[in-house]
Amino acid sequence: MSLTTSQPSPVRWKSPPYILPTEVPVLRPMDLMVEATPRRVFANAHTYHINSISVNSDYETYMSADDLRINLWNFEITNQSFNIVDIKPANMEELTEVITAAEFHPHHCNTFVYSSSKGTIRLCDMRASALCDRHTKYIVDIKPANMEELTEVITAAEFHPHHCNTFVYSSSKGTIRLCDMRASALCDRHTKFFEEPEDPSNRSFFSEIISSISDVKFSHSGRYIMTRDYLTVKVWDLNMENRPIETYQVHDYLRSKLCSLYENDCIFDKFECVWNGSDSVIMTGSYNNFFRMFDRNTKRDVTLEASRENSKPRAILKPRKVCVGGKRRKDEISVDSLDFSKKILHTAWHPSENIIAVAATNNLYIFQDKVN
Repeated sequence: MSLTTSQPSPVRWKSPPYILPTEVPVLRPMDLMVEATPRRVFANAHTYHINSISVNSDYETYMSADDLRINLWNFEITNQSFNIVDIKPANMEELTEVITAAEFHPHHCNTFVYSSSKGTIRLCDMRASALCDRHTKYIVDIKPANMEELTEVITAAEFHPHHCNTFVYSSSKGTIRLCDMRASALCDRHTKFFEEPEDPSNRSFFSEIISSISDVKFSHSGRYIMTRDYLTVKVWDLNMENRPIETYQVHDYLRSKLCSLYENDCIFDKFECVWNGSDSVIMTGSYNNFFRMFDRNTKRDVTLEASRENSKPRAILKPRKVCVGGKRRKDEISVDSLDFSKKILHTAWHPSENIIAVAATNNLYIFQDKVN
């Protein structure tokens, strides 16, 4: 009897009709794309356009103001607010004033101030009443008995950063008044009056309009006041009332175009100004989405542009120049080519870092100093 061993037949694999290529993943560095998304939306509390937002010193609440109402919000509650000021009359035909601005006191979380189109400033204390229609103090009232005698309006106001009883307000006449609430309940008599005498040779039809102050800011140290009018930024020392210690020309090349700017209402634009954290550099906006920076120590200035092309991550902003006359260089832009519909009215600077924010129409741009 013989034994035979059967051997398995080899397995034959059918080759696929085609072979897919194998690709190894490759890491490619790309620029970081930043997209802003709202964390919370606070809605359905205002009928009119919001003109002011102020964060309280307790960092738990803030207030928003429109023409007729001021509402108090909690950061954790988005669907409910408390109405703390309501000046809307039962009959809208009896409306005589609107709210123009509102701000919390920098240290006392129960105190806030708001101004009106009548040239009045009201100081309110939420401890006295839930609805602050009856203000604690009329701290400023420049309304004349006869409105035909009205010669100026209040344009901006701010508390001193360290002395809670001191505040400053500016007017459409280009004047600044420093007031102390300890001296009088009604601060019609100012403690100090800052005004620069006008040069008669420069007097024109537009003099009063362009001298109107659109913004006033205390320095972080509290020693200086910065004001912005249509063409310039001025720095004032609290100890010297007769003239500013520094004057910076923002866009003096527009002086020859005041007539056309008056016709298109651009001459009434309200530009803000801001200090950096050390009070050594000031920033303000201009047209064509330009914004200007002035170094107080080196006396150097630079013009930068906020645009989508310049807002790419790691992109370095290049200085821009405006050509007034003569032959224009390649990197310059002529005055006639400026777009007056593009303007930067609102600016902000981080209190301790070189991070700035500028608002151009409906866009917000955030820039940071170059980090090595």
